[in-house]
Amino acid sequence: MKQVSIFSGIFLLAVSLFAWGYFSAEYKFFPWSIINPVQKYIQGTGVHSKKVTDKIMHDLGLRPERMLKDLELNKNRDYKTVAIDRLRERRSKPVMFSRREHLFSSGYLLIWGAFDFENNLYGAILVDKYGQVVHRWIPDYDSITATADSYNANRDADDYKHTYQNPISLPQGIAIYPEGSLIYNDGDPSNGMQKMDFCSQPMWTKLGRFSHEIVLQEDGSRVWTIDDDRCLHQIDAQSGESLHKIEVGDIMEANPDVDILSIRRDDFTDDRWLPDFWHFNDVEPLPLELAGDYLDFQPGDLLVSSRSLNAVMVIDPYTKKIKWWRVGAFSRQHDPDWQAGRKITIYDNQTREVLAKHQPENPKKYSRIIELDMDTYQTDVLYDGIQDNFYSGIRGKHQFLPNGDLLITSSTQGRIMIVNDQGETVFEFFNRYNEDRVLLLSEAVWIGEDFFDFDVERKECGHNDG
Repeated sequence: MKQVSIFSGIFLLAVSLFAWGYFSAEYKFFPWSIINPVQKYIQGTGVHSKKVTDKIMHDLGLRPERMLKDLELNKNRDYKTVAIDRLRERRSKPVMFSRREHLFSSGYLLIWGAFDFENNLYGAILVDKYGQVVHRWIPDYDSITATADSYNANRDADDYKHTYQNPISLPQGIAIYPEGSLIYNDGDPSNGMQKMDFCSQPMWTKLGRFSHEIVLQEDGSRVWTIDDDRCLHQIDAQSGESLHKIEVGDIMEANPDVDILSIRRDDFTDDRWLPDFWHFNDVEPLPLELAGDYLDFQPGDLLVSSRSLNAVMVIDPYTKKIKWWRVGAFSRQHDPDWQAGRKITIYDNQTREVLAKHQPENPKKYSRIIELDMDTYQTDVLYDGIQDNFYSGIRGKHQFLPNGDLLITSSTQGRIMIVNDQGETVFEFFNRYNEDRVLLLSEAVWIGEDFFDFDVERKECGHNDG
């Protein structure tokens, strides 16, 4: 009888603990606040889908495991090493391939990503047309910490405070100015945005959960970014002050006849939302020079990408009306760009498993760059990744160069490509870490040779910059 009582007690305790755990997760009370971050750390998603031991190695600064992927060099190409000052000794030099004497006709490439510098994992390099690195920018995260500490010191105990954490994922979003300053988002978890000068000295810091993109208005006085995945945020580029915010709820309310943004809400379970509701990853104002091709839009109307919804839309920033939208012609897309002739180009990441099943002879996934006619919805493939093993399941950027070449950032391959109008890869950069691994890159931007208002290669700085 005593054994039965002990068994009953253990059973009741087990049931009680199960019920406690279930309702803790359901209603977010103790010990959910402790269990949830531990569970997220162990499981992870995206670049955080690593072994726990690898995450610990990264977080202790022993090896940047969260930023490492398999290296996939083309065995038929003659790669040359790229010299970059003050990289950590633990990593190899990046490598570069080019079919031409000059990598591009003129100008520079700004490449932003994880480089594993001596005093910071992240940074940007400036590469000239001969493949020489002529400058580096290395963010000062201590200044963000100082700003957060100062902000918190002036808050009461019950006020919201910014808890700073060093980025554990790749910073995304960067904009450059003719005097050599950069504005960038600092990473994931996002702690804020910072502007630094040509010599990497902080100019201002803005705290907040900014991510994915920083896009200049034409006159350079303002930038657009994504704020906490639920707000399109316009910021003054000189001061860092907020100018205009567009909340998702306001867009939904302004468009009762266009029900796009609530796709991930489950009406059958108390209106709960699935994770990653919208995942906005780009916001591009219509430039004045193209306004004549888009008479039904206004200069400054926003071309917005929602990764979770496989959707691209045009939003009036003042009325918040959705003027145009397209869903499903691409998969987990990034970086829609306005082009002449009422066509937009899109970085189609193509994460769908079904595509691999339809090409059994080569069942890998591939990304692509597509062109979409905004009137007919006709889609044309400008560059198919199957041609050159191009696939980035997350992130990614593209840009057309003046000579018609296409610049592509394959972020999760740590790879930059330039493809000509015949679909041939004429330039390639791999951010090699060692013989088998590569460090992730956020984006590459081509800059004209007359962009800077000073001689880049003659300007000297006296600290941690290039």
